[in-house]
Amino acid sequence: MTLVSGKIRTNGIDQGIDMLLVPSSLTSQSRNLLHPSTAGILTLLVLALPQRTWAGIKQEKLLAQFNHLTSIDNLPTPLQLEVLHLRRQVVN
Repeated sequence: MTLVSGKIRTNGIDQGIDMLLVPSSLTSQSRNLLHPSTAGILTLLVLALPQRTWAGIKQEKLLAQFNHLTSIDNLPTPLQLEVLHLRRQVVN
């Protein structure tokens, strides 16, 4: 498991967040699961942003794509829970 801490600026206010990254399978032979990539961390942070983040996009098709890409509906349950936890930290 890896703990990642950072700050997110929302409406001009800095907010600290902590994210616990848990590998999808602790029994995997791959050591890379224990050390998430920068891309993986950034993906989680983007998923954690409130959906209203994209509300300023005027092109309907592009907005629909962003909403689809940032939807957590099809993610594994542990990842959904982590994203929801991060969203609560961003909002509070």
